[in-house]
Amino acid sequence: MKKETDLDCIKSTVRTFLYIDINESPYGASLAQHPFTNLGTVCLLNGERHEYVNLLEDDNALELWIIRSR
Repeated sequence: MKKETDLDCIKSTVRTFLYIDINESPYGASLAQHPFTNLGTVCLLNGERHEYVNLLEDDNALELWIIRSR
């Protein structure tokens, strides 16, 4: 008999990974170590235009990235 996967439990667990600190990689300032990104700089939609933000230096951008990634 096949077991059922509890997708709600998996989604909840994955969402907690968003809150893991993003660490700068020892290989360069633009690289990062995180379950969802390998870059410290990401592109976010700001209104109708795209904007590059540094998640390692901008707490507001980090919070916006977390909210939009949920």
